[in-house]
Amino acid sequence: MHAEFELDEVIYAAGETVVATATHEGARVVLKFHDNPRPAPELLARWRHEYSTLQSIDSPHVIRALGLREVERGLVLVLENFASMNLAQLIERDQLDLADRLSLAIRLARAVGAVHEHRLIHGDIAPKNVLVDPASLDLKLCDFALSSKLDVQPRRSDGAAMVGTLEYMSPEQTGRTNLDIDYRSDFYSLGATLYELFAGRPPFLAKDPMSLLHAQLASVPVPLHELDTTIPEPLSAIVQKLLAKHPDDRYQSSFGLIQDLETCADSWRKYQRIERFALARLDAPEHFCISQKLYGRQSECAAILSAFKRVVSAATVELLLISGYSGIGKTALVNELHRPVLSRRGYLLRGKCDQYSHNRPYMALSQAFGQMLQALSGEGGERRQYWKSRLIDALGANIAAVADIIPELGMLVGKLPPLPTLPPAENEQRFHIAFSQFVLALAARSHPLLLFLDDLQWADVPTLRLIESLTRESGERSVLIVGAYRDNEVRPGDPLLTMLKSIERNARVEHLRLGPMPDSDVQQLIADTLHTTPDAVAELCSLCLEKTRGNPFFLGQFLKSLHEQGDIYYDRASGAWRWDLDRIRQRGMTDNVVELLLAKLATLPEATRSLLARAAHFGNRFDQRVLMAIGGYDAQSVSDCLWPALQSGLVVPINDDYKYAQSPDRLKDARYRFLHDRVQQAAHELVAESERAALRLACGRALLAASSETELDERLFVILESLNAAIEHITDPGERQRLLELNVRGGIRAKGSSAFAAAFAMLSHAARLMPPDAWASMPQTALTVHRNLAESEYLDGHFDSAQARLTALIAAAPSVEAKVTLCLAQVEQMQIRGHFAAAFDVLCEALALLGRAFPRSDEEAGACFVAEFTDVDARLATLTENDLLARPEMRSQERLLEMQVYFGLAYATYQINRGLSYVLGACRMVRATIDHGNCDLSSIAYVTFETAMAAMGKPYPAVHAMGRLARKLAEQRENPYFRSSVYQYFAAFYQHWCEPLKDTLPYLDLGLSMGRAGINPLAAGYCALLRSVNTFIAGAPLDDIEIEAEQGLAFLQRSRQPTTENMLRIGVLQPIAALRGRATQGFDTSEVRLAALLGDNFDTPTISLAFYVFAMTRHAYLFDLASDWRSVSPKVPMIGALMPDSPTLAEASFFRALGLLRFHSPGADREAAINEAQALAARFESWATHCPTNYQHKALLIRAELARVRDEAQLAMETYARAIDAASESGFIHMEALSNELYARYWQEQQQRQLASNFIREAYYHYQRWGASAKCKQIEAVWPQIMFRAIELRRSSAASTGSFGAISSSVGMLDLHSLLKASRSLSQEVHIDGLLQKLLGIVLENAGAEYGAIVSVDEESLLVEAVGQFGEGRMLDYARLAKTFAELKSEAPRLPQELIEFAHLTRGLQVLDNPANDARFAASAYLQARKPKSVLVLPVLNQSRLVALLYVENTLLEGAFTERHVKTLELLGAQAAISLVNARHVEQLERKVAERTEELRRMSMKDGLTGIANRRSFDERLAGEWRRAQRTGKPLSLMMIDIDHFKLYNDHYGHIEGDRCIRSVAQTLERVINRSTDLVARYGGEEFAAILPDTDSDAAAWLAQACIQAITDLSIAHAKSSASDCVSISIGVHTAAANGESEVLLSQADQALYEAKRSGRNRWRGFVH
Repeated sequence: MHAEFELDEVIYAAGETVVATATHEGARVVLKFHDNPRPAPELLARWRHEYSTLQSIDSPHVIRALGLREVERGLVLVLENFASMNLAQLIERDQLDLADRLSLAIRLARAVGAVHEHRLIHGDIAPKNVLVDPASLDLKLCDFALSSKLDVQPRRSDGAAMVGTLEYMSPEQTGRTNLDIDYRSDFYSLGATLYELFAGRPPFLAKDPMSLLHAQLASVPVPLHELDTTIPEPLSAIVQKLLAKHPDDRYQSSFGLIQDLETCADSWRKYQRIERFALARLDAPEHFCISQKLYGRQSECAAILSAFKRVVSAATVELLLISGYSGIGKTALVNELHRPVLSRRGYLLRGKCDQYSHNRPYMALSQAFGQMLQALSGEGGERRQYWKSRLIDALGANIAAVADIIPELGMLVGKLPPLPTLPPAENEQRFHIAFSQFVLALAARSHPLLLFLDDLQWADVPTLRLIESLTRESGERSVLIVGAYRDNEVRPGDPLLTMLKSIERNARVEHLRLGPMPDSDVQQLIADTLHTTPDAVAELCSLCLEKTRGNPFFLGQFLKSLHEQGDIYYDRASGAWRWDLDRIRQRGMTDNVVELLLAKLATLPEATRSLLARAAHFGNRFDQRVLMAIGGYDAQSVSDCLWPALQSGLVVPINDDYKYAQSPDRLKDARYRFLHDRVQQAAHELVAESERAALRLACGRALLAASSETELDERLFVILESLNAAIEHITDPGERQRLLELNVRGGIRAKGSSAFAAAFAMLSHAARLMPPDAWASMPQTALTVHRNLAESEYLDGHFDSAQARLTALIAAAPSVEAKVTLCLAQVEQMQIRGHFAAAFDVLCEALALLGRAFPRSDEEAGACFVAEFTDVDARLATLTENDLLARPEMRSQERLLEMQVYFGLAYATYQINRGLSYVLGACRMVRATIDHGNCDLSSIAYVTFETAMAAMGKPYPAVHAMGRLARKLAEQRENPYFRSSVYQYFAAFYQHWCEPLKDTLPYLDLGLSMGRAGINPLAAGYCALLRSVNTFIAGAPLDDIEIEAEQGLAFLQRSRQPTTENMLRIGVLQPIAALRGRATQGFDTSEVRLAALLGDNFDTPTISLAFYVFAMTRHAYLFDLASDWRSVSPKVPMIGALMPDSPTLAEASFFRALGLLRFHSPGADREAAINEAQALAARFESWATHCPTNYQHKALLIRAELARVRDEAQLAMETYARAIDAASESGFIHMEALSNELYARYWQEQQQRQLASNFIREAYYHYQRWGASAKCKQIEAVWPQIMFRAIELRRSSAASTGSFGAISSSVGMLDLHSLLKASRSLSQEVHIDGLLQKLLGIVLENAGAEYGAIVSVDEESLLVEAVGQFGEGRMLDYARLAKTFAELKSEAPRLPQELIEFAHLTRGLQVLDNPANDARFAASAYLQARKPKSVLVLPVLNQSRLVALLYVENTLLEGAFTERHVKTLELLGAQAAISLVNARHVEQLERKVAERTEELRRMSMKDGLTGIANRRSFDERLAGEWRRAQRTGKPLSLMMIDIDHFKLYNDHYGHIEGDRCIRSVAQTLERVINRSTDLVARYGGEEFAAILPDTDSDAAAWLAQACIQAITDLSIAHAKSSASDCVSISIGVHTAAANGESEVLLSQADQALYEAKRSGRNRWRGFVH
């Protein structure tokens, strides 16, 4: 504190501000100072503003400012010594009587009137800002830091932080309404202050700021006279009027308010009562204010609200468009939604497209989301951290892509990671993915978004494309995009209409069209503005309609002009508004709104007009720094110059910095916007068209000169718009060079943000600015400009002109580097269009330029390939993997270009089926890497070299090792783009040769996830496709594959890869549909025709056709479609040409081999077929040596079929059995099914029907497991003698396929009589408890076991049902447990949990000797303690579903459980499975009966009309809760609730509406009183009751008020009620300690209800003894 002051007493301290009394030179003063040694600059600016404002006021009702001192880094505001107490402290003392409070209210109203007389809005009237002398009750207003000198302040932007005191803030001050802020905002704050003065508390009590904010917007405070019956109702009505949500419904002047308060004070002083009187009789408006209510748009408002509710409930994205003429009220309509959006804790975002700023990409979205991020940044540390984490998690490395157009994102999350480099064509896709992730992070059901984009007719194309992308995205996000546009300014072919057509094909779009206001609404608006009746303004209305045609904006401006010219005036003598129609007509006022605005602009000073004319060229929004630069003024001069425009309302401030004239640093941050784009248009037209270029040039030059590097980055597009518009006037070489550089910078930035048209425009300017000899004088700049210009051109869809441009540029470019760079750009656009042959030719030309001539034909490439491969292979042999990984970095620019050309060549040659050219290019890439070092593309070199190695017959382990090298190199470098390509290529095509097929899936998942993040979506698309293909080949359940494929399909559709999408349908989804019986054998469904996917071309080799051949070769074989197989399988080599070495080729070759052995013709064809199959078998046997998991079962099955056709019976039997075992061990379900099916066919040919039956049952079972229902139906048709549907599929995968090498006759050795007896015994038991005991006894007896257990399996969880001990021919001990292992933890171990869980996991039979010694179960406490000699765990299955596990043990004998015991238990298990399922079914039926009985009981306890509890339920619960309260001593509260004047409601609206009213009230009460222990019941008729256990009187009172408020919020009209305009309730509450009888509680609550009704209804009362 400054040394000259001596502090005395602190009056008030909050936050960083302290107000205290002090002594200065013997005189007492009041000091306002900072409690922070480093106060924020904004706070300092506010205090300087406050000091300046106070100096301008001369009033006894306002504190005087004596000085402002700078103390270190802070300020001290010296105020007159007036009082040592503020009103808040005085209220807290609670020592004022009503007369005192009235006196204070009058004085405070006078103080507010004094402020308004000085043309000020205080902005923060609250008890803490009113100083009071407690002795005299004199008061003075203080704290003018938020005051404004503008008559009208526009509503705050959505991102602006709320400043002021929220408890006393008017709805319009929150920025969440459609209302401007004028002097009447102070009246609301005054009302809130008076409410606290009379009630001792603020109008709203809320737990958090969001709830309080919602209350300020949507809730009506309890009237004072209801809160406190001693407060007279007229006084309560005065305060209630001040607290009206809409300014038009409040007092319009302090004079009228003071008169009413003095009437109350006078009456109270004389009679100690206040009778009702008409309020606001002398309320004369202080200013002319156009009514801000929304007229005639109720249905449109309801439609938008309905759409918003839809997106919230469905968590989806919808687009709603509002069309209409300029000024028709589109923006005002959307602004009305603030309240419902806020009620769902949502955010309303706004952005506006600009008519003069088409080359600023994403400007509207940047505005909208920038404001939101500003708001999030101000939500407090904890919430800010929440949003930061959420956004970082969602966006990952792509966060910088979004921050490039929304810089505020960097403010919230901090330092941004660099973006990975992508090819130009993929930038837009990455940006769309990133923006979608951004929106997904921001929008959820719990915080939905309403995104309002205004003037979409001026939207740039990138914005429109992004909107379209958002509507296509999946994922739960609640976003309603509302777009407004002028349909009269949109023509056919406009980008907006093109976007809408595209969106409407895939998503819902709702359209609303706004017309002019109806005449009656115009009349009502004028009447409300002039505070009179509609009839009184009829003639004036006709004149206004004639001029404005019902356009709301024009109407408002027209009325203001009439007032400003004196044609509408307030007649104080009559206390009414008057107007002179004759004078208005004589003026001949324009009927054109722009002309009207031009006339208003003409009244402004010349300097102001000049400044606005300049600002209009920079868009609808502009800031102080820009104005300073283009006007050549300092901050204060700009502020002074702009002030008349602010006062006129033609320009409105966006933030509060415009106020701080005494703080130039803050004043520089002021931001503004034109009131309406028609104002901007009028300001634009202040300058003649012939002078505009010169003006823009001057503005652009000034703004560029005044911009720092950081500011230049922010203003780049603005500056370029100005300078490029006047480019012909720029002749200075230095300035042209600077503009060239700026256009290059802007063009590249716009291109990176996918704003290709804007990029093309800027780069075209750059090209024109280059000198004629640019290739010679500035070669690098020339290359950068021309390459980016051409890329922008073709990315914007102008392929032909881009092609011509690139051809000419390649010819003109002087250097090899430039030519090759431009060749690569040309190749990129050719490949985008699918012109791969042309791209190949250009790539060959590029290689020739680099001195690396490449063969033009595949034959020539083949001739070179062998020698070059041999050379590269020999060089690789001398280097280790570590040598290759540690190669130095490739530095030569030409070599780096060479690698890029080879990369393009790989793609082109693959697409045009030039395999030899492909592998030759791979050899040369590897050679370049060996010779010149590693680069990002070296991993691509090694991974493509795999194909070359395979083509040369290198062993697959060596090929696989090369792929692993490529993957390691890709992972050690920082380029995820190429890493994704390596994952896709290696995992999809070569990893399977030495690793199980399932091991390829994680890498394909990684590639897909990278694509979802916007990195290499093309490779990710192939990952999505090939992951599903590999999963299909691996025999995963078809259900799982289909789900995964549908997810991949969604990605392909979002990333627009229709060709790959078709491949996925052809190769996976349609074949699955056929296997499941949902498609024809030709793969057609009602939605998809396969021939259409192939373009009706089944001959020309394509990858899509290759997938068809792969799928149909398998399908035709599985379904015995001989002609289809013969038609398609000869095309299998095409797969080898297009997808060499792939699992797809291997699978197709396998079914080709099997088909050759089934569908061959007799004679020579038979021998040829057998020989081809023999060759394929040898190939599979070779593959199986490297990866038996993938290929052993296939090799064995082909060998078995070969043995069959050669009549080698013994070999066939052994090989079939081994094939079954191998398929089972590898987990290939469908191959296990097929092996069993072929073995069954074999035994059928051998006339061994029983054996055939056994194996076809096994096949059927595994096809069921796979999900191939159509195949199961085919088996049923081919094997009609077998009742497949009655088969109990009793064994797990492992157990059912044990070894089939020999068919044992052990079944004959089983004790059939014993088994039949046991089976009968089990089948007769239908209750689960009895069944378990019988089953366990039978199992232990037949297994020769001492101890055992039954463990049931439900939803993959284990439940130990029963354990038992067997001996002496009977059960010695039995325990029914029904507990999980977790529940048994606290007891001594009863079972080897680890072993049983292992059996559950593997679904396999476990037979072990001395299991305690088995390392897998060494941690089992049970096994270590009990040390059984033998144990057996048997899975029990029912229709392939695991239902239980049987555990038995023998502690005396090793090897106790023989094959005979296993067979016996398997048969018992089959019966046990049926019995367990039946018993469970009986148990479920019994439970359902019990539940139904209980449901009927509950129904008898529910009220039929409302669905809540009825009187019977209430009586039972009250008795029970009363007894419980007596036991526990806890309080019990009871509410009796009655709908006010319900009989009158029923009589007036009818019984149907009456019933609907009762239901609504009941449901609302149940929503508010929502604890599980509470009960809301219909007591009878319109009466309800609520039981509130463990609820004291305070909590019950709070709930009662919440119920009353919730019913009020329903807004159900009640015209006949004297209590309220809407349906209301009265509540009686009583809380009692439970003693005596419950009827006493009921009676006393009923008495309280009577008192509530007697007191006027629509309130609650507690029982008073």
